[in-house]
Amino acid sequence: MDMDWHNHSYEHMHRRRSGFMDTGRIISALNPSPEDIVIDVGSGDGIFSIELSQMVKEVYAVDVSNEAHKIMERRIREANVRNVHPLQADVCEGIPVKGFNAVLLVTSFHDFPCREELLDEFRRNSTGELKVAIAEFKKEETSMGPPMEIRIARDELDRLFSKHGFVSRYYDEMGPLYINRYELVPA
Repeated sequence: MDMDWHNHSYEHMHRRRSGFMDTGRIISALNPSPEDIVIDVGSGDGIFSIELSQMVKEVYAVDVSNEAHKIMERRIREANVRNVHPLQADVCEGIPVKGFNAVLLVTSFHDFPCREELLDEFRRNSTGELKVAIAEFKKEETSMGPPMEIRIARDELDRLFSKHGFVSRYYDEMGPLYINRYELVPA
């Protein structure tokens, strides 16, 4: 069974996620355009990256997990997708991509101990016109998701992004998740 660094089975997560997560709805929060270069941070098995590949110029799918990376590479081959580039990397050690203008973070931001630094890295390595779509578990008891102590409440997320020059442009809720899109305010 394929496991990630949290001991999750990606195949099991894929099946369970499809029961409550509308990938199209989350992707639409990013407001993708054909010229976008997207970095999918914490891309897991690549489900969002592959779907995004039909709407944008390039997708860099970044995940720290070796198992997720293998699954993603297999799915990319099977889908015959040419504009998704899987990268195995720990983003807390630096963003391995430059020149992107969009970031997707789906139920992964809560795992990063380097949140502040990561937002600074996004700013430094992007084209400057940056949008970030993020889906996170609400900070309330749900039947799935991370432990309460690492969940991020929406107002906490708004304050953090605002501190780094971003403004909230979109908000939605989907079952146990909330979805935000932030855009970098031009200096």
